[in-house]
Amino acid sequence: MTRVLVAGGGVAALEAILALRDLAEERVSIELVAPEPQFWYRPLAVLEPFGMGTVHGIELVEIAESCGAGFTLDAVVSSWPPAHGRNAPSTARSRSAARPTRRRSGTS
Repeated sequence: MTRVLVAGGGVAALEAILALRDLAEERVSIELVAPEPQFWYRPLAVLEPFGMGTVHGIELVEIAESCGAGFTLDAVVSSWPPAHGRNAPSTARSRSAARPTRRRSGTS
């Protein structure tokens, strides 16, 4: 089974996991990694000061679960392309296109 890591918790990431599940069905294992636990629907933020709208937050874990994906609350800080050819790095490193790195509490 192919493993897919989707980095971020914005519109593009959510569209990616929805499309992957729809097109690849159960042939892929999807993991969503985001630095915040919620997706914020921000277009209404411009109306908040005028009392005409509120920003809505949706739990990313619920969205991921509804798509049959996993969720990790973390940040991806670097990535590298999968290795091709004879000069490939070690097998462990070439299996994942990106790895989340945990942040220490109190740092950004």
